[in-house]
Amino acid sequence: MRNYRITLFLMLATLVVSAQETIVNGSFTIRDFFEEQDSIFYIEKRDIKYFNKNEQGLAFEEYFIGGYGLKIFNNYHEIVSISNEFEQNVSSLRFYSKKEKEVKEVFYYKKGKSIDALLIREKKYAVISTNDKKIIVIDFRDKPAFKIIQEISLNSLARSIYYHNKHLYYATDLGEIHEFNFITQKSKLIYSFKEKITNLNFYNDSLIFTTIQGKIVFLGLDFKISNILKIKKNFILNTIIDNDNLVCGTFKGEILVVNLKNKEITNQLNYHNRSVLSITKGLENYFYSSVIDRTLKKWKLE
Repeated sequence: MRNYRITLFLMLATLVVSAQETIVNGSFTIRDFFEEQDSIFYIEKRDIKYFNKNEQGLAFEEYFIGGYGLKIFNNYHEIVSISNEFEQNVSSLRFYSKKEKEVKEVFYYKKGKSIDALLIREKKYAVISTNDKKIIVIDFRDKPAFKIIQEISLNSLARSIYYHNKHLYYATDLGEIHEFNFITQKSKLIYSFKEKITNLNFYNDSLIFTTIQGKIVFLGLDFKISNILKIKKNFILNTIIDNDNLVCGTFKGEILVVNLKNKEITNQLNYHNRSVLSITKGLENYFYSSVIDRTLKKWKLE
């Protein structure tokens, strides 16, 4: 019986290990990345790097983009980056041509550094939350001319912003969740939880948010709490939806998987030893995570 248990444990361990692969050991922390066809693009300090996954040896290419990279987005023929400049309280929005392999246009916001950002490609908007307690909406359709079309003043920092059903949602350190309507250009408070909120996501139009106290909170369509999960001595920094699972990256480096149908934690993966900075759904049911320990991993839940 003892030998059987050991064999079974080794088989299960092998299955779990085979579900993840370290594909990048960086020179610096990889703040953000995306997958496009056969390539992975990521931002490492002041550079964009990418490689073709199908080439032997994962051949890398590297291009200077400037600033201290926070977010990158795939925008068809170009890459959009959100960076914090080395100058005090200056953040930047850069457009990098994939074909010409250089930065073509830059916009500087000189009142604050970026905390979170997103790109609304269909509207040609970049949305940035900043440390001067603002959310700014930048229209880049006429670049190199840029226009701030909305500047939302907040009573606290917004660490998580999310675009869903043509509305912008943002959560503040006061535990408030607001909805911004682009048509009326007005915000409304939709929920207050009284804990600092670290991440927002949506599943079938229901809102899921996480707090620095380690809670995963589910709000129904009526914006009433339907369930709360609690993790011990840890908290969630980022999430993605993978089919009916919420995949979470934590402060201590764990990857948690929550089944969204029964609202239970079904898996806990412990292959990172530092905070998960970004987690992204990839192709063919894979997802990727980058960590403060300078690694980028590829995962597949079996």
